[in-house]
Amino acid sequence: MLTRHRFLQLCAGAATAPLARAALAQAIPSGAISVRDFGARGDGISNDSPGINAALQASQAKGDGGTVFLPAGRYVLRGITQARPRPIYTRVEDGIDVTRVAPQVRAHIFLSGLSRLSLVGERGTVLVLRDATACGIYLERCADVVVRDLALDFDPLPFSQGTVVAIDAGNRTFDWKVDTGYLEPPQGYLALAFEPVGDTSRGLGTGSAFLADGALKASAGVSGDLPLERMQERGGGIYRTVSVAPLGALAVGDRFAWAARPPNGGSAVALSLSSRCRMDNVTVHSSPATAFVANDCDGIAFRGCVVERPTGSDRLFSANGGAVMVKGNAGGPTIERCRFQHVGDDAVNVTQTGQRVLAVMSPTEIIVDFDASQLFREGNRVAVLSQANGRTRGDARVREAALIRFRDGRLARRLVLDRAVTGLVAVDDLDLPEIPPLPEGRDRTTPLAKRPDVVADVDLLGSGFAIRDTTFANHRASGIRTCASDGTIENCRFMDLGGHGVQIGMDLSWPEVYHPQRLTLRRNTFTGIANGANVWLRTLLGNGEQAEGLANQNVTIEDNTFTGFGARAGGIANAAVTVSNGQDVRIRGNTFGAPDPAQTPPPRAVRIDFARDVVVENNSAVQRDRAVDPFQVTARADRPTVRVQRNRLTR
Repeated sequence: MLTRHRFLQLCAGAATAPLARAALAQAIPSGAISVRDFGARGDGISNDSPGINAALQASQAKGDGGTVFLPAGRYVLRGITQARPRPIYTRVEDGIDVTRVAPQVRAHIFLSGLSRLSLVGERGTVLVLRDATACGIYLERCADVVVRDLALDFDPLPFSQGTVVAIDAGNRTFDWKVDTGYLEPPQGYLALAFEPVGDTSRGLGTGSAFLADGALKASAGVSGDLPLERMQERGGGIYRTVSVAPLGALAVGDRFAWAARPPNGGSAVALSLSSRCRMDNVTVHSSPATAFVANDCDGIAFRGCVVERPTGSDRLFSANGGAVMVKGNAGGPTIERCRFQHVGDDAVNVTQTGQRVLAVMSPTEIIVDFDASQLFREGNRVAVLSQANGRTRGDARVREAALIRFRDGRLARRLVLDRAVTGLVAVDDLDLPEIPPLPEGRDRTTPLAKRPDVVADVDLLGSGFAIRDTTFANHRASGIRTCASDGTIENCRFMDLGGHGVQIGMDLSWPEVYHPQRLTLRRNTFTGIANGANVWLRTLLGNGEQAEGLANQNVTIEDNTFTGFGARAGGIANAAVTVSNGQDVRIRGNTFGAPDPAQTPPPRAVRIDFARDVVVENNSAVQRDRAVDPFQVTARADRPTVRVQRNRLTR
């Protein structure tokens, strides 16, 4: 039915069409193809998928170097492209259909094998993505492609939120009422994570608690994380939820958000096997998974990108996951002049997932897990790591990598090395009845002696990264998490985070590897991070304990400013800067203001734990309690090689 309001809209559009076309003609970049010429309307109602895809196809037909322009408007994308990326394996065992090995890609906009294409919007250009199981923009095997000056948002939103209306701390349950305008947990995309069984669900992931004004609970010095066991509909938009852990400081009137993160959630922008691609001034307002993902890429850049809630919105989350995840990249990303706020996980992750050793066929031939997003390129250097102690058993170069079927029919990789690596512990050696499933992270229960070695591709760690002039604020988890080497983090701002500011080093509970070296953190500010270390240099085993060895080396932390810092009570990362595994570390010229006043005794400025060859000098620190030295060296440190000198204390 044509309403009066819609009739007036159409009339106004017809009257102003000549003027609009004239303005558009001036705005289109020289030589660009406008999506409006292919039927895209940008009116927030029409399905613009056909028009945008037609414009992209026309640009591709003209050859490399084209520009597709999206004038200001809200472009609703309902159509989904489904494709499997082209095979990446050159050696495949007979009987394996390599075309079906790679996971199927589902994307609103799918760009494959393109070079020097630019997808350009302008202020007010928004892509409205209608399918939360699909990526917004997916780049596969692209080179020198630029996405610029546009925003992406999912509708419906991939999370729900509301207000806590009742609490039963003894039974670890709380009731929350869904806000008007948000999906209820059993609806739409959320139902994929809710997985209703009768009137309950299990495996709901983690919810997040916020203060009544929308600030993350962790910004008040307490954890905002609530690992959820099940959820039951009570009627009237109210859901009774059982937490795995005690409810802590949760109170009636607090706000609550549940980010639905089933395995098939899409990212706003994803890149695979691509090189030298850029995201310039791209804004993500919501994303079912991490906003920007780059797997197996090289030289990706994010400049002026934003992940945050729309201005004036009552949303508690932006992206359900992090802001930027870079895994298995040959060269690290450049992240400059960005702003990441209210994301549901670690904001930036530059690392790699290690693969378990399934069997040792000979001293130079091993079988490892298959991971579609983890390459072992022939000629690359790999290292084998013990999950029992975190040490490197040895390294070699890959002479041959092949995709095979292992004993139980599962896909696996056979790696032929250029030299022997001895003493390996494989799944075969652990006397297990079957190959255990891959851990989903935070596996604290499997004994270390029952964990096989893992293999890292040392040439695909994302090393050489640079993160500059970027703001991290109000995240559920940490700001930056990295295992890469040769990196710089400078002139960044970290504020009110639920986890740590910057985590450096291996964590075998995921398992994220390897040993970072030659890193510099300088001229950053850390404010109000009272639930974890502001900077933490460590190597963690799968059960959370500290690893042996001092493989994290040559790290400089200088000219940074820390205020309002603290840490979880009793945790090892109980200082603004904590070195719990490191060698050749320089902590100098930093300013440590007053720590979080709510914590007693006051947190330390610097804690040197399991470390050697450390210099802590020319720093200034507020000493709130005369009995607590802001600069602590524990008995586990190699004290003769640790120098704490020329630091200034104020009260």
